[in-house]
Amino acid sequence: MTAKKTKATTKKAAASSAAAVKTQALRRFIVAGAGSMVLAALMVIAGHTLFRNHAGKPEAVLQNVWQALAIHDEMQFDKLVDRHAVARSIVHQLVDMDTDSRPAGTLYSQNMLSLLAPEIEIALQAQLDAFLKTGQFLSPTDGTGSFLNLLWQETGAKPESLKDILVGKTRDKTATVTLRLAVAGSAEPLSLVVGLTRDSETWKVTSLENLRPFIDGIYRARLQRTEVLNAPILKQLAEHLTFSDTTLLEEDGAPTAVRTVVANTGDETVIAFDARMTILAEGGQPPLYGTDIHHEGSPLLHGNAVDKVWPLNGHLQVAIPASATIVIEPYQLVFDNGTTLRLYTPGDL
Repeated sequence: MTAKKTKATTKKAAASSAAAVKTQALRRFIVAGAGSMVLAALMVIAGHTLFRNHAGKPEAVLQNVWQALAIHDEMQFDKLVDRHAVARSIVHQLVDMDTDSRPAGTLYSQNMLSLLAPEIEIALQAQLDAFLKTGQFLSPTDGTGSFLNLLWQETGAKPESLKDILVGKTRDKTATVTLRLAVAGSAEPLSLVVGLTRDSETWKVTSLENLRPFIDGIYRARLQRTEVLNAPILKQLAEHLTFSDTTLLEEDGAPTAVRTVVANTGDETVIAFDARMTILAEGGQPPLYGTDIHHEGSPLLHGNAVDKVWPLNGHLQVAIPASATIVIEPYQLVFDNGTTLRLYTPGDL
């Protein structure tokens, strides 16, 4: 096994890494929160005065949907919402987002998400079914359920967040209604466009027209808030832990692991830490590789340093040039006194 030295981490590289992490987090956020868009469209309008005097119109359907959700009336809900059509519209947009966002030459450029479309649709249905029956999401403190619960707290639980209702073109069989929502951290209200279809004399919700910009807006609003909260924490993390002499290890010409020296430069003993490791190409291109790394079981005393090797999990789709930069950024430290220093994520807000 041989070692290949990479360029030292610079502020520019760190900034590129941060941008890459944001992009990756956005993708996870989009996939994990897909089902929540149904509820964001349907639940935010709870009893809002803006819906008065809209009886018989497409926008009035949304208020009736809220009432069905509030009393867990599945029969009434299914009269107003085509669950399968809404789920399909979300899945199709997810596949489109995945195709647009994946760089050429990577595994995911083969539209892997499209292969998971049936499973994603089933997951959306399960979350909605659970909420209709019990008023709770599946695993409300973990995974997708946790995100759905957080989104509900930021939108549906705050009817005052609905600032305006804009009715689009209403044709004989189709209509759109735009909900303008105030989201903390966003300078302007965000728009969520709901598509409806009329069957006989009844309007039904059948799609969400702008999933990508709406979810992106919520994420970026939360991200802006977390950046403010994380500014002093980033400084503390940098004061406690440093990474140096980072090298890429190769075997038979192929990269296999990363070696680095980790030093405790703070005043407390670190018993565990988590960090994001990213390999960046020169010129701020998309990251060549990224993964989370974890250390525990061997306390780092004040002033001590340790040589660590982390294997590169999975197959790299591109070669690692000598000009590449390896950036390691800690986001959580656990000290021997039981305290934890951790960066906020958008899901924490």
